[in-house]
Amino acid sequence: MGLAHSRGIRLVSVFAAATLVVAACSTGDEAEGTADSPSCTLPKGEVTADNQCKFAGRTITVAASPGSLTDLYKQGLGQLFEQTTGGRINWVGQAPDAVLTQLIAGQGQAPTVDVDLDMYVPAVYQGEEAGVWETFDRSRVPNAQDLPPQAFAGEGRGPATWFNLTGVCYNTDRFTSAGLAAPTWDSLFDPKVRSIGFPQPTSTRWNLTMVSLAAYYGAGLDDPKPVIDKLKQLGDRLTFYSATSEADQLVQSGDAWAVIHADGRCNGLTKSGAPVKLAPMNLNIEGRTYALMLSPTSPEIAKGTKNLDMAYALVNTLLTESALTPLITTLVYTPTVPAVLEALKDDTAVGPFLQTDVSALYSPDTATFREFMTKRQTWVDAWNRAFQ
Repeated sequence: MGLAHSRGIRLVSVFAAATLVVAACSTGDEAEGTADSPSCTLPKGEVTADNQCKFAGRTITVAASPGSLTDLYKQGLGQLFEQTTGGRINWVGQAPDAVLTQLIAGQGQAPTVDVDLDMYVPAVYQGEEAGVWETFDRSRVPNAQDLPPQAFAGEGRGPATWFNLTGVCYNTDRFTSAGLAAPTWDSLFDPKVRSIGFPQPTSTRWNLTMVSLAAYYGAGLDDPKPVIDKLKQLGDRLTFYSATSEADQLVQSGDAWAVIHADGRCNGLTKSGAPVKLAPMNLNIEGRTYALMLSPTSPEIAKGTKNLDMAYALVNTLLTESALTPLITTLVYTPTVPAVLEALKDDTAVGPFLQTDVSALYSPDTATFREFMTKRQTWVDAWNRAFQ
């Protein structure tokens, strides 16, 4: 597809690196529930049976979004972790919001899960403010050392395993029949584009989109008017969605000619044969043009877990080609791990969909996103006045 990605990074293949890097981890003391003595090393690169950290007789509880995502984690990460460490995983298929709610409600007690694998922004920040996450120590995870800065939602947060990207997902049949070229954000204002799907505040994609458009239109985070006024120019051509499945249906049916949508979902539709393709937003922000918008989705470790050593070993295992390949090749996300991206970029089935230029991904900095979240209600109120 050739879409570019905010800060440059040199992609270095570390595939199958055998170097061992010291990282605190241990087999722990199952009887007492203490499990964080620094007595073994985690490997950098692929994790094999030679891995020194063993957890026989112990179980870690891991949450992930229910459905195909959990299934794919089980195929890659689950099998690899259990085979190489002897530990067991108790899988919980649960949405990140539900996990966060339980952890906040249960503070002062043993956490209901040890790790959540796909916690998204802003839930990551909400959990941080509530004090339910461990401060993630990157030095304990060798495979996190080569990740680009966009893979982290901030200091002390876990490493995203893939880039959660947003762009313009469009119906190729509709655009071709109207004689229109592939869209960008600005070209959607052409009245020939009959219908545009846009996330509403109940969609997790709304926050990132509004922050990014605020930067594009030079709007202060305490003044949503420039963004809202611009959206109102689309008039009744705007149609709104909450769930990603709704966005899928809108664009593949042609009810919406284009939808602001997730790259993985759009790419998956393309792979399935639907007349759908991902196009860049091409937002010019502070003199640079960004093709897509990015928000990290990261594993977070629950505060108070008795399996902290297992949690770090689990995340280190997750950041490998063997663990990620089933997920990446099925859901068509761009991996954050340079070695995995290097290994898959020439794969004819998924390579064309992967984003190899990280410098052209717009990722709002942590301070900006946090500020937006403190003022989010102002944006929601302005949205409701305009569109409800």
